[in-house]
Amino acid sequence: MGIVKFKAGDVIHDVGDSISTMEIVTKGSIKVTDCNEGNFVIKAGSIIGIGEEIAKCYKFRYVAQTEGSYYSYNYSSLADVERVLDANEKILPILARTAIDAVLLSANVVTKQYERVSTEYTQLMDNLKEYPKICKQLGQEPRDFTDLGKIAALAKEVNANSWQYDFIYALARHKEELNDSFFALDSKLAKGVILMADELLIKFSHEMEDLNLYNEALVRHALSFRQEFVLLRSRFEENKRNEAQDIENAPAIKNALDTILHYSGLDAEIAGRFKVNVNNYKEIENKFESTDHIRKLRKDIGRDYLDLYKAVLLNSLITDMPVEARMFLYFGFVDEDLAGEDNTKTLYKFAKLWEADEKGKYLTAYDWLIKVYNGEVPPSRNDFDLDFEGDLKEKKRSGDIDEKEYNRLLTSNEAKLDFEIRNMFASGNRVTYGRVTTYIPIFDKANIIKPLDLAYVDVATITKVINKVRETDYSVFYRERVYANADLGITKFFVDQEIIPYVILMPNLGSRGFLWQDIEGRKRDTPGRMLISIFHMVDLEDTVLKLCGEFRWELCKTVQGVYWNNVQDPSLTSEYCDYLQFYKKNSSLSSDHKEKVRTALKKHNNNYREVFIADYLSYMKYERNGSLRLNKVARGIIANYCTFSKEIRTGLMSNPQYAESMKRFVIAHKDKVSQVDNLIRKLDSKGLEIPTEVYEQRDYLNF
Repeated sequence: MGIVKFKAGDVIHDVGDSISTMEIVTKGSIKVTDCNEGNFVIKAGSIIGIGEEIAKCYKFRYVAQTEGSYYSYNYSSLADVERVLDANEKILPILARTAIDAVLLSANVVTKQYERVSTEYTQLMDNLKEYPKICKQLGQEPRDFTDLGKIAALAKEVNANSWQYDFIYALARHKEELNDSFFALDSKLAKGVILMADELLIKFSHEMEDLNLYNEALVRHALSFRQEFVLLRSRFEENKRNEAQDIENAPAIKNALDTILHYSGLDAEIAGRFKVNVNNYKEIENKFESTDHIRKLRKDIGRDYLDLYKAVLLNSLITDMPVEARMFLYFGFVDEDLAGEDNTKTLYKFAKLWEADEKGKYLTAYDWLIKVYNGEVPPSRNDFDLDFEGDLKEKKRSGDIDEKEYNRLLTSNEAKLDFEIRNMFASGNRVTYGRVTTYIPIFDKANIIKPLDLAYVDVATITKVINKVRETDYSVFYRERVYANADLGITKFFVDQEIIPYVILMPNLGSRGFLWQDIEGRKRDTPGRMLISIFHMVDLEDTVLKLCGEFRWELCKTVQGVYWNNVQDPSLTSEYCDYLQFYKKNSSLSSDHKEKVRTALKKHNNNYREVFIADYLSYMKYERNGSLRLNKVARGIIANYCTFSKEIRTGLMSNPQYAESMKRFVIAHKDKVSQVDNLIRKLDSKGLEIPTEVYEQRDYLNF
């Protein structure tokens, strides 16, 4: 039919397409993928479709990896194959060698699949023998699983005989010598090898189909037994670990992935796919490569991970949870080999010793999602800044759901949980991981760049770091509100209320913090939501300081509304924007300071918020100790809105660089204190009870 050119990404043939042509690749490379997502690459000198059956449909997908070309021929019978080969007599040795490669690859795939399925059967039989013993140890009556009687022992298929395997392996071993000492004798020898390779590929394909069907039946008939056995074995091993003298010497965790999957009750197809993908990921030597195959593998694992996480979480609400499932929910742990033996022991220890925050502010992602499911907190906004109800309204407006479905979902706890997992949890886990291009949600020892004991963020650790920020920037989480009490004659009294944000510890090994939202919905007296990796690979204090700086900025924008950058209405954001926008004309800045501002703006892509966060970090780390890092203007604005606590202020009083800002603060502070004292005296003189809010405001002003 002639020469055909293709470019990278072109689909040459897809699974299910009718076979009507045969092609010889003359240039470029083509990836061949089967329905089970196994794949290999064919290059120039290869026949597209060798091993595909005449007058049937393609079993493989052929996609161009690079630009190139092929020569196309009509193909409807074996005679067509012979005509194609006869027309290309000069390159028959090349075609024969590539055909040998294809058969060898296929033989290896079939052999590995046979070994894998055979191992599955052997393991099942071993588990069946072990099952009564475990039941006896746990004081439980063994169940009768009738479906197991439908599983016959695996017999190797004979579509391809053993001598044919031996012959192919021999040809492959001597492939280079064949060209000179065999194919050169007669072109029909190479032609015969190609035709035989075509027959063998078809036989291997049938054998693979038979193995896959057997494996599907094995999985289906053994599913109930495996779920029972894996969870019982997990209980049995956990009992042994609990009997150990200490956690450090507890027996090792084994077969964690099976335990987690069976406990979850996840759809068998998704569970099987997730297991295969995790095992394939384990075999990759360089986990940070960016090939198409690895990118797709990471994406597929990430997709099914969300379904698995939801399934395990929901099951944990109704049944006892094995420690492997808890390690998965807290840390993303799925496999002891992927995590490493020592790390698995460490994760086990952390999971067993986890202590929840009594105030419920600092919590694991699992505990946070439970709060969402129970209706204790509303779901977070999504990436489009829509809350749960707003997202449903948008779906109703676009016709994705009707009024009945809208009303059902609006009150569904599971729908709220799913919304939180698909949005905040999925995006937050990726962002806090820190390297979005190589993101993988499961615990992998390759991502450990800091000892786990030092990277671990538990409630005590995050409490200590947050409190250190509060002791420095004492008003960071305070918000002004109006207090009124008609009985006491108080119509409008401003008080400051501290609202500590939620800190959600994401199940990953990460390096970034993420302020998901500063308030809940439109309620300004609600906690913000900060996300941090539960294993934080960089300095935690720096990350928290940056989050608090971002929180300062975003909350100010929320409170100020459309006036957030209007200097006519003074605020942290408006004054900082004005300073950065007109720094070149600011006579208070030296040429050197102006150059530093210009450099900072360039570094942060002219993002005023990011410049402020960097300055806030310097202010909190260095300026508190009198080590000056900021220019006069930046220092004045931050000191005015993010004033240091009383102890630090006292130490800086003698520093001339802080004289002006301290003077402004003292004047404003005295005025506020005077208002509170006057109110207390007024109420006291009338013999009225002084409200708690008034006393709390006076205490706040004494910080």
